[in-house]
Amino acid sequence: MKKIRVVTILIVVLSLQVQAIGVDNYSSFDPNDRLNGKIKDIEAFRTNKSNNNKEKQKKYISSEMTYIYQSDLTINYAFINNKVKIIFGECGGNNIFGIKGIEFSEGSNRLSIVSCTDWVGPYVVRLKTGGKRHSKQHFTGGWHTVQYDGLTEKTARTLLVKVYANGKKVEDKGDIVLPIVNSCEEIRIVVVNGIKSYNYNGDTLEETVEYIIKGGKIRVNVETTALKPVVIEKYYGIQTQNAGFDKIRYVFSDRSVIISSALKWSSSGRKIDGKELNRLILSSSEHGFQISAKIKPITKINDYDSVDTNKPYAFSSNGKSYFNLINGTPLELNKGESFAWQGEYRFE
Repeated sequence: MKKIRVVTILIVVLSLQVQAIGVDNYSSFDPNDRLNGKIKDIEAFRTNKSNNNKEKQKKYISSEMTYIYQSDLTINYAFINNKVKIIFGECGGNNIFGIKGIEFSEGSNRLSIVSCTDWVGPYVVRLKTGGKRHSKQHFTGGWHTVQYDGLTEKTARTLLVKVYANGKKVEDKGDIVLPIVNSCEEIRIVVVNGIKSYNYNGDTLEETVEYIIKGGKIRVNVETTALKPVVIEKYYGIQTQNAGFDKIRYVFSDRSVIISSALKWSSSGRKIDGKELNRLILSSSEHGFQISAKIKPITKINDYDSVDTNKPYAFSSNGKSYFNLINGTPLELNKGESFAWQGEYRFE
């Protein structure tokens, strides 16, 4: 009987790992909710798993998380045998509130990632008319600063941060001596950022980023609104930092896979090839941890209309991976217009 139990457990674990790369579908949401200041806890994704699969998943993914909010927001949860810690806080040259670090542990195995990139990407954006300053094209927002007259200037700022645990607002406890550990099943973070354009030294975009952490997933919902008439020339959306991983899998909706080195240049293939990308998965031969990411353009950029047909849906370069949302066909926005996307991270 003991041998039978061991085999059964191994089959269940392997079954769950296969399910982890399955295809999820997206539901729609109304971006006007954010324009009206009514940021809702939307259900961005639907799952097609059967009730039986859900029961199996519950055995291995803890629904309860612990968190501490003292300047940084530290969240801990478990996935199968892995423990995951995600740290949100002010980071990068612009001190934008975002993913500051990730830690994985399983037994004696440890992987610590200190962010050196913007997990929600920057913009190449210009003021449509009247802009003069910093006329050389460069990225703004995220972690990107600019050198001007020998000085480093910020290109973005965080205007608002709100944190909710199980729907109730959580206040930053600041620098109290003893950390206060709390538990919940869901964390929601709302961040509003002001973004400059490369030819105008003032906010030209307002970016609202919503993170929903639940059940081992981080759903990311972003809406970007033009404060002035602008042209967005390049934008990636979700990015990953690949240090600590040696393999990347580009997983398509037909379940075919392209496998490449996570630290060298690679891509999912050209848009014109017609294969719909579902997600990226980072893994390593040295440990069992992995990061997966996916994205779905919604408003103004649906169907990847702003991506040139010879560009890939996603690519990797210089130890990072990127999704293409605007690349090849600039997106023009009038004052008050916005574009939006939904995405997901899994740190497992």
